[in-house]
Amino acid sequence: MRRRELDDRVRRQLRTLNIVLLFGGLLFWLGLGGLYFWRLRSFDHAVARIEAVWEEQRHDRDGPKTVTMADLRFERTDRDGRTHACRHAFEIGTPRDRFEVGERLEIVPATGSCGRIDLIGRIAGGN
Repeated sequence: MRRRELDDRVRRQLRTLNIVLLFGGLLFWLGLGGLYFWRLRSFDHAVARIEAVWEEQRHDRDGPKTVTMADLRFERTDRDGRTHACRHAFEIGTPRDRFEVGERLEIVPATGSCGRIDLIGRIAGGN
């Protein structure tokens, strides 16, 4: 009888722990997504022009995959209001996206570097 009461109590505690961990993980991912959304909405956007496009083979845990790389030219503004001309290579999609040289893309560049962007999307009439 005593063993059964202990087993029931342990099961309830494990169930409670699972629920707490599930909601904790959910809150963490919602917070992370919220921060990313805030970054895209709050930080300065820029227009990048594709200077060159090529395909590269990448290997990840799912095996090899082909990605589209591009040299992007854009200007970013720092905290002091100074503008910096940037040109850097970025992974921008897959071959089925069919990016072309001369297309314009809306991006959110990193605040202190030309080496990181968040790609928002194509700008209509980009050529």
